Amino acid sequence: GDLAFSGNGTTAALLSFIQGFSKEDNYLVWSQVLDSIASVKSVFGEDEVIKKGLEAFTLKLIDEAVSKVGWDYPEGESYLTGLLRKRL
Repeated sequence: GDLAFSGNGTTAALLSFIQGFSKEDNYLVWSQVLDSIASVKSVFGEDEVIKKGLEAFTLKLIDEAVSKVGWDYPEGESYLTGLLRKRL
């Protein structure tokens, strides 16, 4: 995300890179991905078209991860998996 925000990369390149994490199931990775998307949203938040596009992008991106972790909290689940569920 820093490259896009520093002007050394594009937002499109950042979002394309982020798409590669859709199959990820690690909380720390998702935390960084979602923070990067939030930063992009903060930059373009005034533009409703871009805002809606980013929301659709995010929903599509997290779909597989949400399906993996589900909504139930099984006994013995790792702490980070519980955090991931809350974050998604």
